[in-house]
Parts: sequence; C-alpha cells; structure tokens
Amino acid sequence: MDEPFLFTASKRQDRQGAASRQKSCNACVRGKRRCDKTLPRCTRCAAKGLECVYAKLPPGAPATSTSSPTEEEEESSMSSAATHVDDYSMGGAFEMPSTYDMHLDAAAACGGPSTSASSTQAGTLELDPSLDFNIADLIQGNTGDWSLPPFLEEPKMNFPVPTMFQPAPPPAPEPIRDIMILRNGIARDECLSADPLLVHDKRTVVGFVHDWVRGMPDVFARTRLLPFIHPRLYAGSLPRPMMAAFGACAAYSGRTEATRPWVLKLVADTAREILHEGKVATTPLEKMARLQAHTIVDTIRVFDGDIALRSASERERDVRKAWLMDLLQVKDELEREEGVVVGEAKRDEPPRSWESWILVESVRRTILMALAFHCLVQVLKSEMPDPDMWPNGHDFTASSHLWNAQSPVDFFRAWREKPHWWVKDFGFDAFWQYARAEDADEFTRLFLTSHVGPDTMDEFMSTKQVST
Repeated sequence: MDEPFLFTASKRQDRQGAASRQKSCNACVRGKRRCDKTLPRCTRCAAKGLECVYAKLPPGAPATSTSSPTEEEEESSMSSAATHVDDYSMGGAFEMPSTYDMHLDAAAACGGPSTSASSTQAGTLELDPSLDFNIADLIQGNTGDWSLPPFLEEPKMNFPVPTMFQPAPPPAPEPIRDIMILRNGIARDECLSADPLLVHDKRTVVGFVHDWVRGMPDVFARTRLLPFIHPRLYAGSLPRPMMAAFGACAAYSGRTEATRPWVLKLVADTAREILHEGKVATTPLEKMARLQAHTIVDTIRVFDGDIALRSASERERDVRKAWLMDLLQVKDELEREEGVVVGEAKRDEPPRSWESWILVESVRRTILMALAFHCLVQVLKSEMPDPDMWPNGHDFTASSHLWNAQSPVDFFRAWREKPHWWVKDFGFDAFWQYARAEDADEFTRLFLTSHVGPDTMDEFMSTKQVST
C-alpha cells in the first residue's frame, strides 16, 4: 500500500477516534458551553441559530454529516497531493512509473490554450528548427561552430573599454622664500676673515661659528650630546675615547682658578689617551668615536689660550687628517650597504633600520664638523683652508623630524610623512625655498647660517616669507 494513503487513513482514524469520545455538539465544544444533547438540535444552538452537529449521534438519531467542510477540504487536498507524490518502496528505492513523461508542455507552462493535437501531449517541447543544438557534439567534445539564431549573430555595440582611474599628481609646492637671497649669500671675504672685529662679533658668520665651536665642550658636558652625536648612537656600546673626552669636558666646564692646573693636565692626558685608543680602532663606530673625541678635546686645546695645549694640537694635525680620510671611506661603505645610489637617499627607499641610519648619518655629520673645525682654525691663523680637505660628495640629511625621532616607529613614520632634504655639497636650495622652522635641526641651522648669516637665519626661523 502506498505511504501517502496510509498517512491519510491514519489521520482520519485518529480524528474519528477523538470524535467517538465526544458526546456534546461541535458548537458547544468550540464555545466551551454545557450541551443538553437535545435532538435534532440542542437548546443553545436553537436559541442562537447555530448549526448543531454531533460527532457521535445517539442511538436512533437521523444520519447527518459528521464532517465539517474544513475536514473535507483537508482530505481532498491530501488525496490530490498524494496523486503527485512519487511512489517509494518500503526499502526506500525510487521507482519511476513507466507512463511518466519527462518532457515539458510549453503551452501549458506558458498558460496559453493548446490549439494543436501535438500540444496536448504531455511533455512535448517544440524547439526552433534554426537552432542546431546537437547534444552528441557536446558529449564527444565537438569543437565545431554552432549554427546560432540570427539575433545572436548580430554585431555587438562597441563600448569603450574602461580604464583605471588615475588621480592627478599633487601640485608642486609654492616656494616661501626667494632663492636669490641664498645664492647671493655672504661675501667670501667675510667668511674667511680673521679680523678681530668680525671674529668676536656673534652677528657675523665667522663670529657665529667661532662662538658655537668654543661652547661645544660645555654643551657636551651638560647633555653628552652634540648636533653630530645622536642620542642613541652609543646606546649599546660606549668607546673609551668618548668616555675620556666626556670626562675632560666635564672637568673643564666646571673649572675654577684653583682647579685650572689639574684640569689642563687632565685635558692633555685625555688627548694622549685618545691617540692611543684611536690607533687600534677597527669598527665603523670606533673610527667615528675617535674623530669625535679628538675634535671635541681639540676645541679646548685650541681656544683655551694655553700655548702647550695648542702646540700639541698642531703636532697632531696630520693624525686628525688621516682619521678624517679613513672615516670618508667608512661613509662610502655604509652608504653602499644602505643602498644610497649616487650619494642620495630617496623617500621611497627607506633605510634598513633606525640604528643603521643613525650610524651613517652620524658619520656624515662628524666628517662635516671635523672639516669645519679644521677650516676655522686655519682661518683664525690667516691661512687658506686646504683644498684637498673638501673633496666633493659631502652630504647629510636635513630634517629635525628624523634626527629627533624617539623610536623606530616615530622615525619611519617621519620618513614617510614628514619633509626631509638631502643636502649635498652644501646645496641648500630646496631646503631654503620650502622648509619651515620646525624642519631644521641644530646641525642644519649651523651650516645654513654660515651661508646666509645670522640675521637672515633669524628670518628663516620665524617662518616668514622673505620679500622677493
């Protein structure tokens, strides 16, 4: 027996079983009222004009319909649905009736009347004869062209191929200063003059540089930092020459008339210790430290006024020059490791690490500071600076954001987002035109002042536009 019919019969028997136990009429049961079971209609149904139907008629009662319209509709729908349910065997195997036609009736599917005898056949679909669709070709992998209907062979409209949106490049920044002020600069005679009126006047170029160099030992003793000594340069290792120089500067900065002899003796011994330790320097950090320490201690020996100290500094001039040339080779090697092409760092090519940039940038600035000190001494002696001491290729990075970064995260963020300039052979053109006061670190201010003078540099630091 088919399962759908078993399900319908079982449901009907359950309903009849429930009705066999019911003695009140259906209306009283639904209204939850007491029924007096009067035939043919109970008193309540007669009073309210309700249809009185008993699920189980008392003996001798006339036969009436015991099923409601809702029940009849439900049974009818169940039986009609059962006719469309596929037959299943008791084991669950699917059986396809032999009379079942898998074809579709296109007219019946579209809802239109069938006018031909063939259309009344269940499951017949008429295809367009112009469509040559051979299923055998697909099965056998036939790659021949299909015969498509005419509407598929019409030419397509030629739409333009969309291209990727390319935003316009940002406009070039507007210069905020006149480049001619920088190029005119300070007269060469003023820079190389040893006139006491200029040397001891801080508002002149030579006087400004002279005053800054003389104050270098005091600044180093208070802060252990200088514009060419980065705060993190010796975080992992402190070479002995730098420690000796720091001790000498601290003693010299706090000297009194009573302690002056001992302090000068300490300075002389420190210079000899730096020479001794410098001879065995091998690493780039040690080679840079010996030149930094020697330059700082030399500022004391040259500008203190003691003749013995100054004479010792003069005798060591060739040693200082040899160390300087050695550090130039170190700079070239470090820049090659950093990938600096043709002596220029690019924004889209950041350094390998923050520490590697600190080392190579400190080397660049140490070289420039040693050269500046050497030239200042020769100018004060009314001598021309040695031309071989200034070969081409001296450069550094002008940016307070990079030099003053407190962590690798701050450094690389500043590299991407903050302005920085590559100053080569003291070419300050781009920096002068576009930089603002907050972009200049102390080292940049020192060397830019030697080009434009203290008065013009004050205008630069106020970030006011110089009249063109």
